[in-house]
Amino acid sequence: FCDVVGAQDGLTTFDMNFIKSQVYQNLPSNYTVGLFDSLSNPVELPNNYINLNPFEQVIYAKIINIQNCYMPIAIILRVTTFDLGTDENPIICGTNSIVLSVPNGFDAYSWNTTPVQTSSQISITTPGNYSVTITNSSGCTATKLFTVALSEEATITDIIVNDFSNNNTAQIIATGSGTYEYSIDGITYQESNLFTNLEHGTHTAYVKDTKGCGITPKDFQILDAPKFFTPNGDGQNDLWFVPLLALQPRTTISIFDRYGKLIYNFRANQNGWNGTFGGFELPATDYWYVITFINGRIVRGHFSLIR
Repeated sequence: FCDVVGAQDGLTTFDMNFIKSQVYQNLPSNYTVGLFDSLSNPVELPNNYINLNPFEQVIYAKIINIQNCYMPIAIILRVTTFDLGTDENPIICGTNSIVLSVPNGFDAYSWNTTPVQTSSQISITTPGNYSVTITNSSGCTATKLFTVALSEEATITDIIVNDFSNNNTAQIIATGSGTYEYSIDGITYQESNLFTNLEHGTHTAYVKDTKGCGITPKDFQILDAPKFFTPNGDGQNDLWFVPLLALQPRTTISIFDRYGKLIYNFRANQNGWNGTFGGFELPATDYWYVITFINGRIVRGHFSLIR
């Protein structure tokens, strides 16, 4: 007999009346056949019997109303089964296709597609619930389920940076149909898209699809203005400028003295300030800066000129 569809545990319901009809051929009509789990057990098996021993069990047929005319017959109950493995939960990444497959070599395949496909594998591009019913050479069937979900690699649309502070932060904004995790070292990922206490410099944001559809990187900068500079001609700290700001060349920097007088104005991709005004060296003291980004953001601060 075939295993119960879906269970494949070696247990099934046997039709005892069918078995009785297969033994003791040409019996007189008044002879009654009984089936028992052992020769010593007088209790007859029920008409719908679930085997106790998985896959194979011996039972016995006896004539129960006429004695000594027929010997008991041993009957082997075998459960035909085949293992398709556990149900699967594959992922379609974006517009890609995936192949759903089961082992080759069975007699028939029937997928719940429209139209019905009858091969051991199918290619799909749409998420949903798929199943295939397989028939083996004994005429037994088993069904395997595929629950297919859609995901995709993220698109990083923005990285919101709060820098020039004692707690520099970056918030990674990503879109897509997937579930994402975030990292700034490419190793340690977290559910939150916010990172704090970042050092100034160039960082790389990573957004990983948790279903395996890919990792999206994007570079960003944490900026900080130097606290001082020393324009003494020794080749070190002779110019005041904001490192990495040249990557945003349309940003402008204005420098003022303590009284609010404009001393110097330059774009981020130009040389910084050398500590002079009108060709004359300015005194060692604090000066103020205003950085204006093209998105309207304005950052203010001060630094020291040291001679």
